Amino acid sequence: MVFRKVLSMLLATLLLIIPISANAAEKGDKLNLKVKQMKELESKGTIKQIEKNIKDYYKNNYVIDDSKINDLDSPEAKEFIKLIEGDMRQFGNKVKSKSDSSGDISTLSLGDEEPTGSNSISYSAFEDADIILVHDGICLYGYYRHGGTYDEGRGEFISAQLSDQGNGDGVIWEDKSWYRDNYDEAIGVWVPDYDNEIRTETRNFIVDYLKDQLGEPYGFTSFNDRGTWYCTKLPWVGWEEHYICDLNEDGGLCVPDDIEGSDDTSIFASAY
Repeated sequence: MVFRKVLSMLLATLLLIIPISANAAEKGDKLNLKVKQMKELESKGTIKQIEKNIKDYYKNNYVIDDSKINDLDSPEAKEFIKLIEGDMRQFGNKVKSKSDSSGDISTLSLGDEEPTGSNSISYSAFEDADIILVHDGICLYGYYRHGGTYDEGRGEFISAQLSDQGNGDGVIWEDKSWYRDNYDEAIGVWVPDYDNEIRTETRNFIVDYLKDQLGEPYGFTSFNDRGTWYCTKLPWVGWEEHYICDLNEDGGLCVPDDIEGSDDTSIFASAY
């Protein structure tokens, strides 16, 4: 904490004497766009609709309470994790076989409303360390079933998959089209860090840390276990380590719904 404050003061001083670069101006433009989009989603009622969809989903479907999965070695936790992994494998198999012989996209799940299996989310306001969360069909562990953390330089997301669905397994890269073509709803989530004087550097630190985990195996492990990862454990650890904000306030596993529901995050992009 002390180091971060000292570094913030140093960089703030440097900013007074160094002209604003084109890159810094671009970052500012993206921040402004993000804030504009966030306000538009709020004013149009989109955020309220998303929250209603999530509330109705929990009312109408069985969802595992991940907050109770604290002791990952307990028989109850192991049983829950087994169910979650089974759900993931089932969805993964559907993703692999979703294109029929005519090339049309088939339905990925059976719900009251048939999902299309695709969405049109805009990536124009995504910056380093922003998070995408995606929904499709019925999922045992929540409304959103998968997530990724954005690397602006590469234009792709760092995530993790239990099994190879075309991009590999463990901690991997997933491109933008993956999130558009395989899920029927998507949201962009960010940590509103307006007051962080070194927000660009902080976000770079997070992305660099997550890139260091590429190739590591998949597993439902605790926050402090850095040997295995699941998709939303990556941003949970990254943001906690480099900005000291907890994206998993209810304890247990950090599932995608925890990030959407965190007091430290806001939605800035949506396609549903």
